[in-house]
Amino acid sequence: PLYDWQAMEKDGFTWWIQRIERAYDLFDEFRIDHFRGFAGYWAVPS
Repeated sequence: PLYDWQAMEKDGFTWWIQRIERAYDLFDEFRIDHFRGFAGYWAVPS
């Protein structure tokens, strides 16, 4: 999915922090798979 990074930054990335905290609640370890693809995404304007 495409994320609205500017909106997320304005609220301190709360959604991501909560998501990672929940992963720690459920699992001993987790990883962000294929981080380069995650960080370097691009989109075609509609």
